[in-house]
Amino acid sequence: MREHIFNHEYIEDKELVFNILKKKKFDIKYVGLDKMNEEDNYKMHHYKFMIDKEIFDYYEGVGHDLIEDNNKYDKILNALYCVLQDGDAFNLFRTARDFGREFGYEEYEKAQRVFKLCKITSIKLSRVFTKEELTNLRLNMQF
Repeated sequence: MREHIFNHEYIEDKELVFNILKKKKFDIKYVGLDKMNEEDNYKMHHYKFMIDKEIFDYYEGVGHDLIEDNNKYDKILNALYCVLQDGDAFNLFRTARDFGREFGYEEYEKAQRVFKLCKITSIKLSRVFTKEELTNLRLNMQF
């Protein structure tokens, strides 16, 4: 993973990010084409992304390359960035209603469901990273 971090143009303090991530066990597995939720009209590439013992669902559009040996660590870094963003979405808003307004949800129930998923992601991230590590990752991974 070191090579991928140090060659990544959107990671600022590469040494700091590497020192945080080298202590963790990462994996990513392709699940198949799947809808993110029942309201979606289209399927996406669905992955299971693991950090230590925590598992996250990660989706990419069908225009993205499928995972292969040569891009596995890039997929892991992209998945990590996405789950950090999802966790932040929960941490930035006090209520599901505020969250829904910010992200353009017209139906409160949908906003509430997604807000709850972001909360679960935030909790899982806090189980595998300290607050300081999460702050440093968020500040230094700007995809």
